Amino acid sequence: MLDGADRRAMTIAAFFRDSRVQSVLAGSRPAQATSIIRDFFSRYNYDDCAVPELLTLSDLASRCGDSEVAGTALRRVIAKGQNVHLAYYRLGRLAIAAKDFASAAEHFLAGTAADPLFAHNWMGAARALHALGRKPEAANCAERFVAFGVRPHAGSELAVLADLGDYMFDSGDRKRSRSLYETVIKLGAGRARDVVRLAEGNIAGGDYASAIGLLEGLHREGRLDKWGRRALAACYSHSGDHARAIETAEAVALGDPTDAGFVNTYLDVLARSKDLERMRLALEHHAALFDANAVGELGGRLKLAAGDVAGVVASLGPLEFVYRSRLYYLCFETAYAALAGGEHETALMLGERLAALAPDDNFVKLLRIDIYFRQQMWEPAGELLDSITADEADMPHLVLKRFEYACFVGDIPRAEALRARLEEMELPSKQFMLPVFRYLAERKSWNELVDRALVWLDTQLDYAQIGYVLFRAAKHTGRQKEMIKPDLIRLRANLAFDRAETLADLERLASDPTIAKDAVLARKIEVKRDVLTQSMALEGRRAIFLCTDRNYLAATIVALHSVVTLMDRREVDYFVVVDNELLERTRRFVAPFCDAGYTVTVVPAAEVVGLADKLYADYGLFTSGHVLASAAYYRIYFAKYLARRGLYGRAIYIDSDVLVRGSLEALFEADLGGRPMSARVEPMRPEVRRAIALHQLTDNRYFNSGVLLFDLKHERLVQSLDGAVAAILDDQTTLLFHDQCALNLGFRADFTDLDRVWNYTMGESMKVQDLPEDVRILHFLDRPKPWSAAYGGEAAILWFDAWRQTAAFVGETTAVELFGLVQE
Repeated sequence: MLDGADRRAMTIAAFFRDSRVQSVLAGSRPAQATSIIRDFFSRYNYDDCAVPELLTLSDLASRCGDSEVAGTALRRVIAKGQNVHLAYYRLGRLAIAAKDFASAAEHFLAGTAADPLFAHNWMGAARALHALGRKPEAANCAERFVAFGVRPHAGSELAVLADLGDYMFDSGDRKRSRSLYETVIKLGAGRARDVVRLAEGNIAGGDYASAIGLLEGLHREGRLDKWGRRALAACYSHSGDHARAIETAEAVALGDPTDAGFVNTYLDVLARSKDLERMRLALEHHAALFDANAVGELGGRLKLAAGDVAGVVASLGPLEFVYRSRLYYLCFETAYAALAGGEHETALMLGERLAALAPDDNFVKLLRIDIYFRQQMWEPAGELLDSITADEADMPHLVLKRFEYACFVGDIPRAEALRARLEEMELPSKQFMLPVFRYLAERKSWNELVDRALVWLDTQLDYAQIGYVLFRAAKHTGRQKEMIKPDLIRLRANLAFDRAETLADLERLASDPTIAKDAVLARKIEVKRDVLTQSMALEGRRAIFLCTDRNYLAATIVALHSVVTLMDRREVDYFVVVDNELLERTRRFVAPFCDAGYTVTVVPAAEVVGLADKLYADYGLFTSGHVLASAAYYRIYFAKYLARRGLYGRAIYIDSDVLVRGSLEALFEADLGGRPMSARVEPMRPEVRRAIALHQLTDNRYFNSGVLLFDLKHERLVQSLDGAVAAILDDQTTLLFHDQCALNLGFRADFTDLDRVWNYTMGESMKVQDLPEDVRILHFLDRPKPWSAAYGGEAAILWFDAWRQTAAFVGETTAVELFGLVQE
């Protein structure tokens, strides 16, 4: 005991250094701890105690059984505002020891408010609330605790977690119960029943593989009871292993034929198998297991599996069934089967029969709403939706129907709000995302659709329901490779076939046994491979391509004519990439070229440009109100398209505002010096300097993109083109000269210089007689263009002479129609 003199002289720090206190701290003299601590608290100003000292005192008092002193120290910690969460946790533990569970719950919950990241206050709150019988709150706290992945401080707390898992499971929250069972099992306190219940929670969450792993493990150990075998049968059934599912379920049902639950599992397994022969055998050999309604149900399911909706309706007709019976649910399934088969009147009749049994059942209302949707009867569908009470309106199924209704009637703001609500909810099925996918497709939000689909895709995908939408999304975004999942055979095959542009791609597809089983796909692959093989057998093929829109279409045809007349028609393929709305018109305009033996293909831009919605058209300089056509970007995408096809060695791109004055054979043969591309370097004009500075490019290495020679086999070409595409799609990149800057950013001086004779800039003030004799391609780079009424230069003579020659080739009527498309 400390005497008076010691008390007057001793500081707080000295108290902890005193040998008598040290012996108590060391645990050698615990009997004296209470009197020493109380004496200290009665003599000193406790406000001078630091938080670590108060926590040590509380711990010492707790070890000595003095909860009063421990509590005093902890309350002083709270008053100081430091380590508050820890003080509340220790106060809660003191209250638990005193079996004052109400105070304990109060302390632990205050600790969670002070620091939500301190896991053990959540466990303490779960334990105290559980003892008070407040299980819903206790379960919420337990979920928060197990999310931290830490071990409880007391073994008794594992029993609390197991009991709360049972509470969730028995309340119907099987998916939520999983995290609690997983923790209990992981920490070695799980019973066989907990493992089975965890498996059933996984089944409720659609994770059949994990459930099978858990149940088969118990089965090997001989610890799987009949309830577990019933769950295992359901797992096998859902995962498609119908033979084992039926064998397992039948054994359980035969073992206890009076248990309706076991018999119903057997019925479910049979129905899911859609194996008509097995279902018939079940009716013949195991009729003793079923009552009259069960016999009627299985007979009805036999007909439903065979697609005989009318037969099911006839079977259901004389049977009396009650709300939520198995026959009631068969009636539901038949109504939806009728709806899927276009038998709307039958579906409506069955819906009305269900409504007579359960007029207030929201799922019956949802069925009828679906029928009205299919018949485009928006008014009665809206009335049914309005009849649903406010407290039920937040059910996921109902939110989904309100979302679909908003989409159908065109209320986009409402649809967006409901979509956001849907995505906040825990959806009972992935099928809920199908209307969202269709909505995103209608809104042309292709990338968002792919992002969500990649998370959503699994083996339960029904291609007939949504596969084509996913296919289109992959095409629009160019993300086919991401969406090719090995176990989604039809989607994988269609995407892979669409992407297959080389013989190697097609050979890989043809050797895939799952794809080879599909006769249609196998034939498509065979034909495409044969055609590609023949194309590649034509040695020396080259490609020349142009890209255009409405305003430049006349100039494009003139430029095309100027080049084809100077080339050997047997060795060059020509491509014209156009806006989609010009497709049929352009095919008509190039028909004379094809009739004359030239290979000219018109390519819709949508086939080669995945993200055409972000092709900026405004110039970055003062240009008298002119804008750049989006078609200017197409050259980048089409060059990549040609490279991927692998059919050509080299390709030349030419702008529409050029005239070709000599054969391009020598250009095809030009030495690229190991580079993927050749282009003419721009003189260092002020605007060029500005572009170089803006994009941090190399001086004197900024090229003009009006004439480009590509080595389509070069290993760096696609990478460089991808760099150009990335620049186009980057919101942070300001492209001063748009497609030209994008190309310069993509190649970054990785090109060889093109002699100016292949891209000779013809200004308005230049004289025709001053043109060098060796010029092969004239480029009317500046505005106005020579076909414009505002153009006054001599070069207009050259262009109009070329137009007259083109008109003679395509026909004067076509030429006049073409020229009529030109706008200033």
